[in-house]
Amino acid sequence: MSLETDIEIKTYGVMKLFAFVSRRHKKIFENMMRTLPLHGSQHYLLVFLVSAKPDISQKEIAEELKVSTAAIAVALKRLESEGYISRKVSESDNRFNEIVITEKGRDILSESSKIFKKLNELTFRNFSSRDINDFYFALNKINDNLALAEGAEVKNRKGSNLWADGLNT
Repeated sequence: MSLETDIEIKTYGVMKLFAFVSRRHKKIFENMMRTLPLHGSQHYLLVFLVSAKPDISQKEIAEELKVSTAAIAVALKRLESEGYISRKVSESDNRFNEIVITEKGRDILSESSKIFKKLNELTFRNFSSRDINDFYFALNKINDNLALAEGAEVKNRKGSNLWADGLNT
């Protein structure tokens, strides 16, 4: 068997395993999240809103999350009706509403944070810090290669410790 064939077999096996692990992780995550009263996409939006600028528009949210503005409108309306967010008129521009996460929203985020922490502990049990860092950089290389295949611009990470700069926060 040639070296090239051996590499093709190994990379196929790695990607097949990666897909399997990803599906398993998602299934466990969804089962754990069922204890919360939020639908997955609502939770994802709420997590996004925590770090978003207060005057972000629905259009900007949709662009960032790569979904339709209609989907964002429905999700925000549901989050608001269930008391997880409120909207108030922006002081800087009356044409916009600022999205404010309510106490109920912060409580649900605190609960989900505990779930994320538990899942991460289960996922990375018996991993050293170096193992996690190496895995992170390998995934970034794969992501960059796929982004290039899509025609996206990839940031130069040379010399940057991404683990320390963002993943660990």
